[in-house]
Amino acid sequence: MPVSIRIATHEAEEKKVLTPDSLRPEEFLAKFWASKKVECEEMLQTSYTPAEDYSPNYNGFVQAVVQAYNDHHNLLIRPDDIWIAILSQLNLYINAHVEELHSFFVRHEGQRELEVNAHGNRYTVDFGAMAQDMSRLLMQNINDPTLHDVIMPDFTTTTDRIVCSVMMMSALKCYFRYTMRTRCGIPSITLLGEKSDYESILNHLNTVATLGKEPLAFTRLLRPILAQFIRSFDEPPSLEFWSKICHYQAGSGTHHIGGWISAFCSWGTKGIWMGTNLDFIDSPLTEAEIARIQPYESDELMKRRFHRIPVLILDGLRYPTIRTVDIPDGFCQVDVRLIDNGEEFKCMMIAGSVGIVWREDFDSDGTSAWGKKRTLQPASEWFLFVKSTSESSSE
Repeated sequence: MPVSIRIATHEAEEKKVLTPDSLRPEEFLAKFWASKKVECEEMLQTSYTPAEDYSPNYNGFVQAVVQAYNDHHNLLIRPDDIWIAILSQLNLYINAHVEELHSFFVRHEGQRELEVNAHGNRYTVDFGAMAQDMSRLLMQNINDPTLHDVIMPDFTTTTDRIVCSVMMMSALKCYFRYTMRTRCGIPSITLLGEKSDYESILNHLNTVATLGKEPLAFTRLLRPILAQFIRSFDEPPSLEFWSKICHYQAGSGTHHIGGWISAFCSWGTKGIWMGTNLDFIDSPLTEAEIARIQPYESDELMKRRFHRIPVLILDGLRYPTIRTVDIPDGFCQVDVRLIDNGEEFKCMMIAGSVGIVWREDFDSDGTSAWGKKRTLQPASEWFLFVKSTSESSSE
């Protein structure tokens, strides 16, 4: 059963900002994803359904938290949102450390060609099913087949197995090439799902921790967070923890975010570690840092903006502050060669947390209430499209 955590005393604000009218898939994609080298020539298939109150965003999860914090909106979180945020971070790390992780994932040299087949043509086949087939084929070609089950979510709320399949493909794209062939024929936060869903994520971190020093530090930052998620299903929620989800720096110049949401920004878009210095992640606080913790205890916490974000310590670990311009992408992309009944197309799949949806308020049992739109929820989607002719010919 979903659980709601009341964090602040003030009521949630209703939606005030204008959201774009319903966008076509191509328009939605263009809003959060831009490339100087690749253009969408033809959208073949997507999970996205045009809707009002749905804004594209390059990191729907992190930005939904920041927006809910800044504008006093409620927040709705699924276990899938947490896991996709973790996978998007790992995708950045793995593709920035291809050589050192080579022996962990595969034994072959170079890129091995993997191909899945389906009956139909590019307008009739189910590319989502083909992406899941590709993830199962990957399972047969990596050193540890159990990684597939670790990556694929099996939560009570799961509808995003296709998104996670594409993320698996993207994370391992330096070791494999992919072909698809067709043939004719935050005033309050509501955690959706069950306690067991978040326990499953916590258990999966054991595998993530084996990928290296940085992933080990990443999992150390995530464990106190997930432990609090799990505890919230059985005990009165810790307002001290939930009130520290996000802090935003005020003033002119570069803006920063702090709070434990920064753990989901540990790697930048180029896969470079942005988290706390690994050598000092569990070092004691200095006197100056202790003095900066006080703002966390303020009754006006959710209304505050900080000129200097206080240092956050959870379970003895330091959490980083991140420049807002450095918030990494919450999605991934991977090239796919599509052979449609003998005709070849250069395609790309994009998947991840790519939007923020306005929802009606929810009661404690997760049912919609009141008809007021004061709640934000991250949204994940996937897209497959034919790349522009000029870009395809240059490869």
